[in-house]
Amino acid sequence: HVGDHSRVYNMHTRRNGSNNGSFECGHDSYIYGVLAEDGVKHNFFMASGKAENCTVWKSDNPAVFGGNSLFISFTTSPHADTMDLEYKDCQVIAGRNTTDQAQYGAIGIYAHSTASKYRSLHVSGGVFANTSVAVSAEINDIFVDSAFFINNFSATARSRGNLTFRNNRIILANYESAQAVGGDNKPDSILFSNNKVYMTASNQKCMIFIGDAP
Repeated sequence: HVGDHSRVYNMHTRRNGSNNGSFECGHDSYIYGVLAEDGVKHNFFMASGKAENCTVWKSDNPAVFGGNSLFISFTTSPHADTMDLEYKDCQVIAGRNTTDQAQYGAIGIYAHSTASKYRSLHVSGGVFANTSVAVSAEINDIFVDSAFFINNFSATARSRGNLTFRNNRIILANYESAQAVGGDNKPDSILFSNNKVYMTASNQKCMIFIGDAP
């Protein structure tokens, strides 16, 4: 565990007893090259700041989704609307279950707060594999650019505010209801540009939102 305004480079952490994962840092931190393995519930906790070239790996073989996240950002600060989250060239690999059920058991990146919402979440580059949802955020604005998604049931969820999704490559899981971009909320705007989506089963969707999309 490190505090606010931390700078951490090239660390390897393993399972420990914290609910927040095998690596945990505070607000306004810059984290580079951390490999976080097998957190009890989450793997890599960052209150706010930037994670670059970090990897999370969860080798558990969950049969159903249990609410665990690989990268997670959380804050109770009333000033969250001034905070940005950035994940650049990060790798997310979840241990795929062997039951071919509708959930693989993990969220790739999750951001939420109990006060005001974070100002923005930026995901640039990186690889996301075998997650239930690759990017899930209760947040004002989400930008996902030039990432590679493989074998995920959904690329996004809980989206609100302004959603920008561009230059990504998506190979959906071989499950009939898998979706490239989806959300539980009505976003204010959607920019879906220059993405390549590969459907691997029937009845899959490129974009779906609960409620009316703009």
